[in-house]
Amino acid sequence: MLLLALAVPMVRANAAPAAQPGQSAASKPTVPGIFAIGFTNVTDTSARLVFTTSEPMTTAVEIFDKSALVRHLAQPSFDEIHAVPIDHLARMKDYRVVISGQGRATGAVASAETNLAPRLRPPSAHRWPGYTIFSSTINGNGDDVRAMDLMAATGVHMARIEPSWDGIFPRGREVNPVALDRLVHRVAEMKKRGIEPLVILDYCVRWAKPYTDTTMTWRNANFGPPDSLSDWELYVRTVVTALNGYARYYEVWNEPDAGYLATGSFVERPNLPAPIGRPPFKDNRDYWIGDRYMPMVAAVRKVMDELQPGAIVMNGGWNRDYHGERGDLLLERGVGPYMDVYAYHVYTHSPASFSRWHKEIDGGFRQNIDRIFAKNHVQMPLAVTEWGWLAGPSAPEGKGFVAFQDSQLFYLKSTFYFLSMERFEVLSQFCMGIGSAGRDRDPLFFMLVNEDSDHKLVVTPTYKTFQWLALTFGSKGYGALPVQIPGAPQVKAYAIRMKDTGEIYLAAWQDGPVDDGGAITPLPARTVTASIGDIAAGQYRLTVLDRDGQATSRFQTRLKGKASLNLEVRLPEATATAESGVFLERITAGK
Repeated sequence: MLLLALAVPMVRANAAPAAQPGQSAASKPTVPGIFAIGFTNVTDTSARLVFTTSEPMTTAVEIFDKSALVRHLAQPSFDEIHAVPIDHLARMKDYRVVISGQGRATGAVASAETNLAPRLRPPSAHRWPGYTIFSSTINGNGDDVRAMDLMAATGVHMARIEPSWDGIFPRGREVNPVALDRLVHRVAEMKKRGIEPLVILDYCVRWAKPYTDTTMTWRNANFGPPDSLSDWELYVRTVVTALNGYARYYEVWNEPDAGYLATGSFVERPNLPAPIGRPPFKDNRDYWIGDRYMPMVAAVRKVMDELQPGAIVMNGGWNRDYHGERGDLLLERGVGPYMDVYAYHVYTHSPASFSRWHKEIDGGFRQNIDRIFAKNHVQMPLAVTEWGWLAGPSAPEGKGFVAFQDSQLFYLKSTFYFLSMERFEVLSQFCMGIGSAGRDRDPLFFMLVNEDSDHKLVVTPTYKTFQWLALTFGSKGYGALPVQIPGAPQVKAYAIRMKDTGEIYLAAWQDGPVDDGGAITPLPARTVTASIGDIAAGQYRLTVLDRDGQATSRFQTRLKGKASLNLEVRLPEATATAESGVFLERITAGK
């Protein structure tokens, strides 16, 4: 099916200018303006023009082919959010678009100009590469080489980083070379350790969003999208140019459906000054995700087409889009061809357990991704760009299964779940390290490495489990094998075969059913037979492993003929107070 192509505003004029060096970053515009100009649903003969006015205005849109006026589209109603369909365009022509508006009360007039280059963009040819990149994030002091060394020791080949827009352009469109050099140095240190950056292009700067700041009160001064795509393009272009091919994976924003770009009660704070969130912007994800965020993704692809055509672009991982509504909205706006990988985050509600996690993530997120992909005729690999489990020395009441042992078991279970689908390109654990300030504020965190009061880095028990998983499976070719356990509906079992060594890893466990409140039904320990298919005849060495991948026992079996390998599996009990244990085994051909 033909999908949509890139068309991004190129020029803006006659709106309130961006703040210049020396101007107050907190200043708000005092003149009427037209901002947030973009295009969605672009084909080679049509587009949907979106823009916002600083007050309710009637507007007119004029389309010019060079100097000739080819279309005049009047919008007589007084609105702040505007969407204008433009159709019957000539193929392969570029157009100049002039927007004018007039307010109701003051009669104030505003105008702006942009370019429209309608092109039908083919879908991305990128496919799942046959392996999964294990990743993490260094919180706290991201330049700390100790944390980088510990990250490298896990075997991960990627780390999420956020180039600071407000650091690179603190006072307007003049670059801060110190911040840019620091970014390049940090990435160079990562590359020395075999770690590729996953660059999150996100968070705004106050001088670039004076109009946006009149619509909502944001939790942080740098949250919310920029007024102009030209400022966004400058930031993106500067980062991509500075990294000079060091980075290949780019994520557009972080959780755009949460309080960082979209709106809702999660954003608002009653102790902050107006506007808090005024109509028509409050809770309007159709506007924030569909009209504001989608053109930002298209702008990133435009920059990549010019500077780094081989870059992998993904959406900002959704926060909790369990029902697929936000992703569906974005795909309906035509974002599919601009993206190579579809990203989301995999957190669950409290009380936490793998059983509840699987019900919400597989039964919610994953099933709805399949649904919206089919509906919008797109297909692409998946990425989990935040993936973690609250962990501490013990599990406090009401939090669920969050002791370190629970966290170790969660990583084992979720990793085998992800790998078995043969479609996840990136698994990014959150997070590798945390500073002492964060530790003291929230000792239960998603960390693998902590910092004690003497600033020494201390690894958690979960670190060793994650290290074994990353070293064993990260960035290596693999395939999933079919596993059947007859008569055991509560048992989950996955088998992964490594393409380089032929080794097979089997993970099996039983989870008691979870009710709507998150309570787990206990199950007694039992022995079942796991039947693994697609295994050639021969002799095999079986090694039972613990949570860290270390051998606990070894024995041999022989398989005659091409058939399933039937193994006896002892499943630990499932309780209501701790994460159920995992039967983990390595199967190696030969004596």
